[in-house]
Amino acid sequence: MPTSIKEFDIADKHCAEIDSADIVAFAHEKLETGVALQTVPNYLSHLSAIFTGAGPARNYLLDERAMRNALIIAKSWT
Repeated sequence: MPTSIKEFDIADKHCAEIDSADIVAFAHEKLETGVALQTVPNYLSHLSAIFTGAGPARNYLLDERAMRNALIIAKSWT
């Protein structure tokens, strides 16, 4: 991701606190940086890989269902 996720509000949350509303808010923040609407699902897809892979591998408490729900919402925008 060209712009580090650390620059967005979602980075200030503990893993267990992140819900679908936070992920959708991250997507909106990406749009505010000038990213094309069609590109947002790509960013979320990268984030999804963290939820499905790195979360369990590192024992992070990430809600995969929240990620799936946010992806569904973002894909409905395009």
